[in-house]
Amino acid sequence: AGGSDGAPPVPCVLDGSPTSGRTEESLRSGRRTSLRHRTSTIQHGHRIPVTQYLALGIWILLLFLQYAFVRYVCRFGIPEDCKDKTDAVQVMEDLQYLVFPGSVLAIMTGMHWPDRFDYIFSFGCSEPRGWLFLLAYFGFGFFWSSLHLVPALGKFTLTELKPEFALPLLAVAVGAVFVLGWHFRTAYKHNSTSGFAAYLMSRVAMLSFYLAYLIIKLRDEADIVFHFHHYAFGFVAASFAEFNHPISMLLLAFGTAGFFQ
Repeated sequence: AGGSDGAPPVPCVLDGSPTSGRTEESLRSGRRTSLRHRTSTIQHGHRIPVTQYLALGIWILLLFLQYAFVRYVCRFGIPEDCKDKTDAVQVMEDLQYLVFPGSVLAIMTGMHWPDRFDYIFSFGCSEPRGWLFLLAYFGFGFFWSSLHLVPALGKFTLTELKPEFALPLLAVAVGAVFVLGWHFRTAYKHNSTSGFAAYLMSRVAMLSFYLAYLIIKLRDEADIVFHFHHYAFGFVAASFAEFNHPISMLLLAFGTAGFFQ
């Protein structure tokens, strides 16, 4: 609170001393999160966003743990067509692939931001979202691996319209409309026009990259086999999960877990 004369409180640094001009200058020259709100002059900046690097590192560690979990389940024949890799070079290739798309996924879903990270990994008694996310994350990993054990779903694919796949395709379509519709509505309702446009255009650009394969397939159908793999479906689905809400959190767990199949 302010002093007895009603003056505003004096801002202090961590050691309790009043904020010096040098500290204020360092804060002014720090990093911003918006390109639109800027000061009249841009100074040299040397601050390192430690928390963002830490959050990104923990996220990548979670990717590695899911990879290890899926490889462990593979030893028990789940899925039945799984090939247990023991070659160190192949494992490193897998991990290298996980790091780069996984980092892009972290940026698109805001996992490197402190508020987003704190929301997902909250392990308090009143807000145990972290436990729920981890349970869903590894549970969906087992779910994705177990799909091939169901005879009706063993050969299910999103790229072939066969009568025997009508019910699974309908279920996927209805679920996608609901979940993606909710995310687009949330993006529109709680953001500015430019914020919604950024969310929409970034996802459309990412989808266009995968749709380009389908266009190439349609142009030269005889020589090219197009198959939309589980990992691509998982990556696309998880990229929409940017919001601090249970629905978005579960979509992030579901899609990221499918990224390992």
